[in-house]
Amino acid sequence: MSEAIKAYQRVMTSAELRELERLRTKAGHDEAQALHNAEQRGAKEERKLWECVVIEKDATISEKDATISEKDATISEKDAEIEALQMQLHKLNKS
Repeated sequence: MSEAIKAYQRVMTSAELRELERLRTKAGHDEAQALHNAEQRGAKEERKLWECVVIEKDATISEKDATISEKDATISEKDAEIEALQMQLHKLNKS
């Protein structure tokens, strides 16, 4: 029995086994790092896509803002015309 224990200890403390364990650990770390990097690239690509969507939406909003500003100006002009006509009507009613 003691020979089996000694053999086991020799195997467990051998440089070859330590090197195999080191390589196994390193492979696990490398795999985790590769997965992390892939996720980061995916997140970066997704962020770029969203930035494009935001740019398009900003352009659409700017166009609509310009249209609203034009309509606001037209409304102001019409309000001024209405006020002028109301004043004329008021003058006619006084006479």
